[in-house]
Amino acid sequence: MGPPPPPHRPLPAPHLQYREKLGVPRLPQPPTPGRDQLWVDALFGLAQSRPLPAPLAALAHGARLAGQWVWAVDVPSGLDDRHGRPLGACFHSQRTFCLGLYRRG
Repeated sequence: MGPPPPPHRPLPAPHLQYREKLGVPRLPQPPTPGRDQLWVDALFGLAQSRPLPAPLAALAHGARLAGQWVWAVDVPSGLDDRHGRPLGACFHSQRTFCLGLYRRG
């Protein structure tokens, strides 16, 4: 058996570089929630262990108040996938698409 995995994976920078390589534009400001659009929540994924940062927590709260349609990949951001409990503010998804294994959360 090897050493335990590190507590945080250094993935965000390579993902941002890949997004830029694909030519996906960066939004100049956070989107405004509305019922006429669908958001796909693939922000954090599995093993999230801390609350959403304040700007994302505010966005999640606004989306919920507006009745925003959200579909999540693996687990809604802000939700502990091991116990199914929010870590603070949490995106409320109408659908969650699990890649790989079933999640308790």
